[in-house]
Amino acid sequence: MLPVELRRANSGDTTAIVNLFRDISDKELDAQRIESCIDKYPSVLALRGAKLVGFIYSSSFAPDILELLNIAVLEAQRDSGVGSMMLSELERQSSQKYRAIILVNSVLYPSKKTKKLASNFYLKNGYNLVHTTGSTNVFIKDLA
Repeated sequence: MLPVELRRANSGDTTAIVNLFRDISDKELDAQRIESCIDKYPSVLALRGAKLVGFIYSSSFAPDILELLNIAVLEAQRDSGVGSMMLSELERQSSQKYRAIILVNSVLYPSKKTKKLASNFYLKNGYNLVHTTGSTNVFIKDLA
């Protein structure tokens, strides 16, 4: 298997991000919003060779808090460390300007596929659960 290359996303990657997410979830993303976010805020692509296998993009939640808007990894690449590597790179990119990262993980977002909360993934990567409804979890990680 080829090694994973991580790099920051750019506006030319928007179509690939939208297509990967559609393949994983049967859901459409707003390409214009993604492009705006990856131009302004930290983002990460994971590639094996020329193939996109995962992505993260973010936005500002507050002047010193970044919100992780979306993370996705191809099913065949899950449990291989790709998601953790992307989170670590996002945190590295964010640490100069932001003091924390916040995210919402919910099974209530519309999807044709069965969803499950990724609580163990975020806890394993040092995120703290700050609120839960049972269907939605809110996590935060201090970067300072």
